[in-house]
Amino acid sequence: MENDHYHTSDQIYEIRVLGVIDERWSIWFNGFSLSFEEDGITKFIGKMEDNTTLYNLIGKIRDLGIPLLSIRRIYQKDDETNSLLNN
Repeated sequence: MENDHYHTSDQIYEIRVLGVIDERWSIWFNGFSLSFEEDGITKFIGKMEDNTTLYNLIGKIRDLGIPLLSIRRIYQKDDETNSLLNN
């Protein structure tokens, strides 16, 4: 039995990659907001309308040769997520 919660559109995702990605790339990455961690990790946060969009974004990361560290679906917006999505 399928769970409708997993098929809701506009899920928020956090994607972490190794390396500092220039913020100009955020448009190419479906308008995701970018933030940077001290250890040279770039964090993308944004909405995905469906799994196809997510897989396309992962493909772009792969095509650029950027090491992918993690992908996490965020179920509830926290203060950091809200501020990044509103920038």
